[in-house]
Amino acid sequence: MRESDILELIQEATDSEVRTVLAALCAESDDTARKASKLLGRLMDAAQAYEERKQPAPPPLHICLNCQKPFAEAENTAQACQYHTGVIVVDSDSEVWEDSDDHQIENSEAMREDFPEGFVWTCCWKVMEEPGCAHGAHRMGGAKKAVAPVESGGETSKKSARYVKAVG
Repeated sequence: MRESDILELIQEATDSEVRTVLAALCAESDDTARKASKLLGRLMDAAQAYEERKQPAPPPLHICLNCQKPFAEAENTAQACQYHTGVIVVDSDSEVWEDSDDHQIENSEAMREDFPEGFVWTCCWKVMEEPGCAHGAHRMGGAKKAVAPVESGGETSKKSARYVKAVG
């Protein structure tokens, strides 16, 4: 299945269907659960920041396909996004792996989270945590509205839910 096909299916699915699929994927894979948690946390933090600025109507938020950070479309500029164009690979020469057997090292979300200094980007060979080597506008994909419940004071509630866009 092509990426555009799944994005179209997500666009057509109900919020309940999307939540059900996401919950099943997270239950099946620790890596998926970590990534979903990180993205949701970023999205909710950004929504909270807008709430704290006491703006009358917070803009819809998107998750950038390049940098994985939340952004408002109205605030997107030609140089707003800093990202890497390559993929993350294990840096077998990193000192972090000196006491590890080769078979213990894997390129997984969990290993990248625990040992970020042991991974590099193929585009610039910088350590994974280094800022991106490319700049451009944030990129949106086929977005589906999702609820980011934020209430003033930082408490969450479905009553005060605001709709923001998130790429699945």
